[in-house]
Amino acid sequence: MMRTSVVIGALAISGCGPSSASSVGSAHSASNGEAPSEPPRAQATCPAEPTFSPTGDYKHKRTRLLVQSQGSPRHSASDVAVAAGKPAMVRGKFTYGKGGKDLEDEEISLFVRDESCTWRSIDKAFTNDDGWVGMEVPESFISKPGRYAFQLVVRGDGSRASGTVYSVEKGTRAVVFDVDATLTVGDEEIAREVIENKVPEAQPHGNEVARAWNAQGLLPVYLTGRPYMLGPSTRTWLASHGFPEGLVRTTESVEACLPTAEGVGAYKKAALEDFKSAGLDLAIAYGNATTDICAYAAAGIDPKRTFILGPFAGQGCDGNGTTVALPGYADHAKALPTL
Repeated sequence: MMRTSVVIGALAISGCGPSSASSVGSAHSASNGEAPSEPPRAQATCPAEPTFSPTGDYKHKRTRLLVQSQGSPRHSASDVAVAAGKPAMVRGKFTYGKGGKDLEDEEISLFVRDESCTWRSIDKAFTNDDGWVGMEVPESFISKPGRYAFQLVVRGDGSRASGTVYSVEKGTRAVVFDVDATLTVGDEEIAREVIENKVPEAQPHGNEVARAWNAQGLLPVYLTGRPYMLGPSTRTWLASHGFPEGLVRTTESVEACLPTAEGVGAYKKAALEDFKSAGLDLAIAYGNATTDICAYAAAGIDPKRTFILGPFAGQGCDGNGTTVALPGYADHAKALPTL
C-alpha cells in the first residue's frame, strides 16, 4: 500500500498534477507448432522525428501567456496494441511546467512512421479542457504486423508526445512486467525520481530476464501504475538500463495509481483485456503487489507462470492458485520456464 503516499505525495511535492514497422515478435503459442520469429529490432536508418515547422501561432492568446510561460513541455503518450488490419486510437496529454499546466483547445498534428521509414501526416485535432487529444490511425497505415512510431505535435511550438502502435497478429506472445518494486528495487524509487531527481535503482538481472524472453520472440509489455507524466522518464529508464524495447503503458490519471482494487487493480485489468482483445497471448507475468496478482489472474495468466517478488510472493487471488515466489532474478535468468 506504499504507492498511495509515494505517488500522490511525490507528485504533490513536485507540483505535478523505435523504429517503424520492424517485425513485432509474432511467436505464437507452442500449441500451433510454429517456431518463434526473430524478436523486434529497431531500424537505425529511420528518421527519429517527422519534419515539422511550428507556426508560432495559437488559437488562443492565453496559451502563450498562461501556458507556455509555465515552463518546458511535459507531454506524454502511451503505446497502443492493435490487431493487424484494424485502426488504432492514440491519445496524448499536453502540459507545460512542473505544475502541469494543461494545453487547452490547441491544434495537434498526428504523424505515423510507415514501414518504409517515411513519416506520414495523418490527422489534426484540438486538445480538450484537460489537455488530452485522441486521433485514429487508419488501418491502411498499419495493415501489416509491426511497430509504427507515432508523434503528436503541437502546431504552435513543435513540441511533441511520442509513442508506438504495435500492430500484432493474433496469438503474438507477450511477457508482462510491472515496473516499481518489480524492475526497480522498491516503490520508494519513484519518490526519489520525482522529488530528488534520482535515477531509480534497478533490480539486479531483471533486464537479463526481459532480454531472454524477448530473444525467444516474446513482446515485452511494461504495464506500470505510474501516471502519464512519468511516461517519458520511464521509457528513458528502461532503455538506459538495458531493457528491450517494448510496449509501455501508464495510467491516464493519478487516481488510477491508488493501490486498491478500484484504482491500479482496475486499471491493470482493463489494460490487460485491451492487450488480449488486440490479439496478444499474455504468456508470462512479473509483479510484486496483490493488485498485480489479481489483475494477472483475471486476465487468465497461469499462476504457475506468474512470478511475484516481495512480501506477497507466492500468494494467489480468489482461488486461482498460488503464484511463483521469486526471490530475485539472478538464478531465474539462467533457467527460464519452458512455454
